[in-house]
Amino acid sequence: MKFKFICFSMIIGLVMLSSAAFANMNMSVDDRVSKMTTDLSLTPDQVSAVRPVIQDFKDKVDQLMQEKDQKLSGILSADQMTKMQSMKNNMNNNFK
Repeated sequence: MKFKFICFSMIIGLVMLSSAAFANMNMSVDDRVSKMTTDLSLTPDQVSAVRPVIQDFKDKVDQLMQEKDQKLSGILSADQMTKMQSMKNNMNNNFK
């Protein structure tokens, strides 16, 4: 019983962590830089240096997501792709 509780707690923790990470992924570059500026007390020079790093990362993630979708479209049926897009939209709406 104790083992099941520990496993359940770990699963809940992982779900919460992944949800937080996903929500952070959906932040705009400006929002992310603003949050970092506030939370880390960035100087104006640091903000200028951080912004392109965050933008580059976002661009790379967007490109990878597009490549993933393109590869999946060759594997999944049109109906499955539509359902996957709907799931993605629902997830995005839940974290806005």
